[in-house]
Amino acid sequence: MENATEDDSTEEFPYFRKIQFVNLCGLVLTIGGLLLNFFTYSAAGNLNLKNSSIILIQCQAIWDSIAIIQDGILDLGGSYFRFSFIDFSRISCKILTYHSWASTFAALYHMMLLSVDRVVAICFPITYKNNTSRQLGYQVSLCVVIFSYTITLANIFKFDLVDKCVILASPLFIYWYTRIIIGVFGYLIPFVVLLASNVLFVYKLRSRKNDEADRRLTIMLLTNSGVCLVLMTSAVILLVISFNSIPVSLKEKAFLLLLDRIRETIGVINSSVNFIFYFISGAMFRKAFFTIFKFK
Repeated sequence: MENATEDDSTEEFPYFRKIQFVNLCGLVLTIGGLLLNFFTYSAAGNLNLKNSSIILIQCQAIWDSIAIIQDGILDLGGSYFRFSFIDFSRISCKILTYHSWASTFAALYHMMLLSVDRVVAICFPITYKNNTSRQLGYQVSLCVVIFSYTITLANIFKFDLVDKCVILASPLFIYWYTRIIIGVFGYLIPFVVLLASNVLFVYKLRSRKNDEADRRLTIMLLTNSGVCLVLMTSAVILLVISFNSIPVSLKEKAFLLLLDRIRETIGVINSSVNFIFYFISGAMFRKAFFTIFKFK
């Protein structure tokens, strides 16, 4: 979790206005995203389905909210108001950054397993109906959270040099381990699974053999996972640029900080727009949403 340097407290800091604009956009999107994730959670609970997909949608909304609270409010919001919520010179910096990566992984893997859940539903409908349940959704979600916080644990022991965060040099194997984890488990595996799932969705949905409710739910998730792929790829490109850049001048450091803020804002968007695409592409979701307000 990065924080702006003291130099950016004045407008002479390079890209100051641009960085502040991105910070403000991220903060506003976070507030809107929390509200939309609440609507997603509530509407999913009103869907008249008893399968694991419903629980995974709700759990994803929870973890999306947890992720954007840290990145959008503590980081982007704190930078915009030039106020540190935490003393970033101490161990709290390590814990918060570890939590940031772990919660992001948890949200992303919920989306990935939602796609896998839908693949099983449309490819093996009888097996799926005989075995799926909301309890299974809770169990899968718990495994995702444990996996996410376990696999990113090395972030407590290794950090890049971060402004206002004094961190000792870490062993080389931890340095590369964290990059492999981010690259393979944070992008490559989810990207491949989501892409393969979307291809199968498009192919299988051409058939009318599937249950209509399953078809509608799959179409709803297809739209959302496609958007997730695009936003995730954009964020990873910016992350790779940051990882492989060694800034020398103040202007270069400021430019990398701007890219990092844009990457975090993309992450906030990715964790905030699920409701919009569920609402647009899912008639059953719209109906469930309106029941929150008891609309007919």
